[in-house]
Amino acid sequence: MHRLKKSPKNARKTPHPKADIEAIGEGRRLAHLLRAKRKEITKAEQVRRILDTAHNAHEISLAENVIRSTMHPADQFEAFARLHHEEGMAAEDIAARFGVTAAVVKQHLKLGAISPKLMQAYRDEELTLEEPTAFAITDDHARQEQV
Repeated sequence: MHRLKKSPKNARKTPHPKADIEAIGEGRRLAHLLRAKRKEITKAEQVRRILDTAHNAHEISLAENVIRSTMHPADQFEAFARLHHEEGMAAEDIAARFGVTAAVVKQHLKLGAISPKLMQAYRDEELTLEEPTAFAITDDHARQEQV
């Protein structure tokens, strides 16, 4: 396990909260089944699991699917921008895949193009969402940072 490395392709740049990391859920089982289907692992591959008999499984499932924290907006802005610029996906296609409107995607694409320095400040909660939105008026990173 100590050799596992974070993928640079992971859209989530802001770390998961500790509670999310410790959570259990159906998604992980389905992910392993998908990996087996893709022949990335064998169907007989041993997967470490923990049986939690001290807590209510239904409550844990509910918490995971209702209360679970979402991806940081900055991560989503950059992920949409990557799909658009590197994968050539149109805003309408991204919108259809992720259940949002094309207008939302276009706004996220604009926000995903702000200065990396300002994006990090937003991730670090030094800026509110309104500030990167204002900076997105121009594509000039030097000007954004100057302001």
